Amino acid sequence: MITRLQIDGFKNLVDVDIHFGKFNVITGANGVGKSNLFDAIKFVSLLITKSIFEAAKEIRGSERNFNQLFTQLSKAKIINFQIAFGDNNTEFNYNLSISGSTKKAEISDEKLINSQTGEPIHDYKTGWTETPEHSILNTFRSLLILDTKNDFKIHNWKIFNLSSKYLRQEDSFNDSFFIGEHGDHIPATLYRLTEMLPISNEPAPELVLSKLSNRLFELTGEIKKIRVRRFEEIEKIWIEIKGSDGVWHNARALSDGTLRFLALAVLWLDPEARGVFCIEEPENGIHPSKIPALMRLLRDISEKPGCQVIVNTHSPALVAQTPAEDIIVAYPVQRAEPDGRRYTFPRFAGLKGTWRQDAGMHVATISQVMDYLDPVPQRYEGEPLRLLDREDARRLMERRRARTWEVTED
Repeated sequence: MITRLQIDGFKNLVDVDIHFGKFNVITGANGVGKSNLFDAIKFVSLLITKSIFEAAKEIRGSERNFNQLFTQLSKAKIINFQIAFGDNNTEFNYNLSISGSTKKAEISDEKLINSQTGEPIHDYKTGWTETPEHSILNTFRSLLILDTKNDFKIHNWKIFNLSSKYLRQEDSFNDSFFIGEHGDHIPATLYRLTEMLPISNEPAPELVLSKLSNRLFELTGEIKKIRVRRFEEIEKIWIEIKGSDGVWHNARALSDGTLRFLALAVLWLDPEARGVFCIEEPENGIHPSKIPALMRLLRDISEKPGCQVIVNTHSPALVAQTPAEDIIVAYPVQRAEPDGRRYTFPRFAGLKGTWRQDAGMHVATISQVMDYLDPVPQRYEGEPLRLLDREDARRLMERRRARTWEVTED
């Protein structure tokens, strides 16, 4: 897993220094840079098999212009990564510097160090651009990809941005049998888990479907059974569900939120799905009352052998369900340059009094989080009366808060 990530010069990420645990929830305002953090993780993972330019084409905003990867906040065109990662068997420190201009980019410095011995495994200082054959990550891909003792392989750093367009797709016989980053290939993945010869020590098919049905029932209170259908005549695979009406329906008819939950539940059940999972806004489409069920599922994924979960969220309800030690707060910071220019960049901080403070991260106060958890925006003159302004609604909210404090104090 990634234990520490330092980034400087990638998009709007400047002087970023984050310590990660097995389960992490990153929260903060829109546009502060949370998704850019995921882009940075994805970019490094792509370099294990791709050139700089090939990897850049798969990153948001830089598909046609590699120069967009460099921060626009300063004149320097240098990106620095320092990443500590590994598992209980082996730990590495990977340092990477990329320098460039409008028409050129190269790796100017690269090191892979065994953090247990302090000895460099490789030190590469001659720049390369078009092909990755001489990069450390490519040279050691047999170590970082194929070594079965290392569960946290770099190529298994995945960014999941689940989309209803892909979640609703049926699969053909030639499709991948592993969930894609947008939630595609759920039917084929579930078919592999229930009908195909096991790749590893997978649970019995009936147990897989039973666990999946129980998870979905926990969310919806309606779905009681689930099955995978394979149609030879049209070479298609899809999922069907049975609700309280006793009728089987194609899972494509489920709501967006339920489909997202289904994708995460299959990810949880799949023993072959291991690695660092960066999940964008998993709460989308989920009713606030069902957020605890979502939180339990996310945490169960992180507790799988060889798995780490990093969540980006805007949901106060999801943050409220998260233990303080698992929260990372992203907030904007301004800096002035000697020439008078000012720019804004994100700062990532752990909460005061948690292990992240002891590890040396920046610290966010509890008040910063509470303002986010209980926002009561001012109503401007002339605006219509809101629900939360009604006297009966205010009384009800106060009574609920009082009951909560009573339980907490007891």
